Amino acid sequence: MSLEDETGFVNAVLYERVFARYATLARTAALLGVEGRLENRDGVAHIIATRLFAPRLGRLPAGTAPSRDFR
Repeated sequence: MSLEDETGFVNAVLYERVFARYATLARTAALLGVEGRLENRDGVAHIIATRLFAPRLGRLPAGTAPSRDFR
């Protein structure tokens, strides 16, 4: 699968046994965390996934997180 954030794209390689274990999460999560080994060959980055998870997003008190302006 391909993942994207504000820095660009990365390919997450899920072998059959990893995908089978996390299939529901991989298909339904709005936000997906991936743990694994990073490979970078010829300028192309891949994460060989060992674990998927749904990150828990905590709330910060108002005014404690810096604003992000992508203009």
